[in-house]
Amino acid sequence: MISRISLGLYRLCNGWIAALATLIFFVFSGTLLPSQDKAAEVYSNGFPAPDTTFMYYTAVDLQTWFAGYGAAGRADYVQARYTFDLAWPLVYTFFLVAVLSWLLPKATAPNSRWRLINAAPLLALACDYIENIMGGILANSFPASNPLLANTMAFFSLTKWFFITVAFVAVAVTGIVALIKRFSKDKGELAHG
Repeated sequence: MISRISLGLYRLCNGWIAALATLIFFVFSGTLLPSQDKAAEVYSNGFPAPDTTFMYYTAVDLQTWFAGYGAAGRADYVQARYTFDLAWPLVYTFFLVAVLSWLLPKATAPNSRWRLINAAPLLALACDYIENIMGGILANSFPASNPLLANTMAFFSLTKWFFITVAFVAVAVTGIVALIKRFSKDKGELAHG
């Protein structure tokens, strides 16, 4: 199934799609992301936000953070999960999928298993949405605690960051390899021309 999804992504993504995805990613990152970061600083009252935390957190951590947010902060946190955090994962996923699907054929052999990595951002997207839904439920139900849901949310947070990291590293590595192959090919053509 992953190989069919991966192949479908290769069919959909070309250089123009990768360029469009890159433009959207950088415009979104440069305009909307900073204002959302500032809003998060305000509503979180200096406490961590679960979706930007790179560590494993517990149900007790979440209860402490949500208590620190206060009622208005928790409401803002939930609103951000169901507004901004619906769009942002789509933006970074589109960028990562399009760029990887464009670069990987230039950097890898046709039958390389590495080519499947273009589907990794879709796993990050799924984890991000699951994390957002759980975070909204937990913040809305505060002060009630649900350790099972909180620990599951923490798992999806870590898994999301794993797949995002893998995808961004893959973009960097395949970009470098594609450039090296391109310059090697150009030098070879000059030498024989």
